[in-house]
Amino acid sequence: MERDENLTTLGGRIRSAADRAGLYQKDLARLSGIALRTLQNWIADKNAPPSDELQKIAQICGVPADWLLNGELANSPKDAEFGGHGQARFERDDELFGRVVDIVAKTYTAEGVRLAMIDLGRIASRKYHWLLEASVEPEERGAMIKLIESQLRAEIRAARAKPGTGKASA
Repeated sequence: MERDENLTTLGGRIRSAADRAGLYQKDLARLSGIALRTLQNWIADKNAPPSDELQKIAQICGVPADWLLNGELANSPKDAEFGGHGQARFERDDELFGRVVDIVAKTYTAEGVRLAMIDLGRIASRKYHWLLEASVEPEERGAMIKLIESQLRAEIRAARAKPGTGKASA
């Protein structure tokens, strides 16, 4: 997946974000609910995605949408994650991310809630980034995974307790 990156274009930044998140284009398309051909056109800079689709891509890849859009970062706590230089620093721990995806999928299944792939990707990505921000020591992360499971169960059950809320989400 590693390739010479062109971060000067929107398409180049989308490609870079997907690559560094460990996603092939087909995976990103599936997780985001975007047609593969459409995503490929955006990456080739043939046209630009609507803002809501760009936000989906950003969430799934774990990057700020403003970085995807213009290659720069607004002054925010996320600047530190990205080195403060407008160039994203993505170092995903695949084993840890896999554990988060597994616990999200297993928890929703155990609670009897069907979860679309795009929702699984979004929730897992959000929980993974929360986990990284909340703990520095690898030893803490095992306990944090259990905390994620407890949080998800509580969120699902709270959503069920509210009548008319529809599908439970984290």
